Amino acid sequence: MNITPLEIRQKTFEKHFRGYDKDEVTSFLATLSKEWEKLMDEKKELQIKLDNAEKEASKLKEVESSLYRTLKAAEDTGASIIEQATATGDQILKESQTDAALIQSDAKQRSQNMIEVAENKAKEIMSNLKRDLEELIGNYENLVQQRKKLISNLKDLASTTFSSVDDAEKAFHLIDIKSHTELLEDLSEGGSLEKLVEEKFQEAGAGIQQEPVDTGNPTSSDVIIIDHTNKPEYDKNNGNQTEDDKKRVKEEPTSDTHLSDEPTAEEEKEAAIKEAEKQFKVHESKPSYFDERSRSAMTRPSTEKKNQSGSFFDQFE
Repeated sequence: MNITPLEIRQKTFEKHFRGYDKDEVTSFLATLSKEWEKLMDEKKELQIKLDNAEKEASKLKEVESSLYRTLKAAEDTGASIIEQATATGDQILKESQTDAALIQSDAKQRSQNMIEVAENKAKEIMSNLKRDLEELIGNYENLVQQRKKLISNLKDLASTTFSSVDDAEKAFHLIDIKSHTELLEDLSEGGSLEKLVEEKFQEAGAGIQQEPVDTGNPTSSDVIIIDHTNKPEYDKNNGNQTEDDKKRVKEEPTSDTHLSDEPTAEEEKEAAIKEAEKQFKVHESKPSYFDERSRSAMTRPSTEKKNQSGSFFDQFE
């Protein structure tokens, strides 16, 4: 039953004898109505709060439901993501293992190829080095043979040279120095050799005694055999004989050898031309006197200077 404060105030009672005090009852009803009014106000407030609380609870329930749904979706999504990540990880792992195996196989194959190429290159280099070494050895042996041959040729040349020097020296000592010098002076003044010989014959005249001429050797009138122990000394300035040597040559005896048949004037002229040419050639090949000490110094083996030179051949001694 809903009683309002106004109804409490307006409530009337029947009158009886010896009933309650009217003022007290009225006062009590007024107080009660006030209290009831307060209670009604509080009830309204509480109802409003209750309504608000219910609304809030409803909202919270909606949020809870949404959160539950979200959580459920998150759980489902997380499980799906985990499952997908696991599958993806397994696939990536398998692919990485496959790729690693392929890379390892490729690296092994490439390393094997590189090793084979390096071995082939090393073999080729060793073959080239061996060939070059054999070629160098062959060149060295050829150089040694050429060196030996060159040394032999030089020895033969030296022997031939010294023999020629000895022969020229012997022939030089058999020449009439005075006649040879005069002949050279005449030749140097001008005119040919044949003209000079012809002039000498014309000057000699027909009254000169004809002497036998050997076309192969000098005549006795032109040649003086000189002992090697008494060699003529030469003036160092002009290469001519000294006065003592000229006197010694003049004092040397000559031995004339006559042939049974006397040559004609033409034969004697030709022989004289040949003899003059011979003497001129001997003078060109042996222009100066060789000292015996210089000769011995030339023939002395140079063993002290051996291997001191920086030449290529001296390194093979």
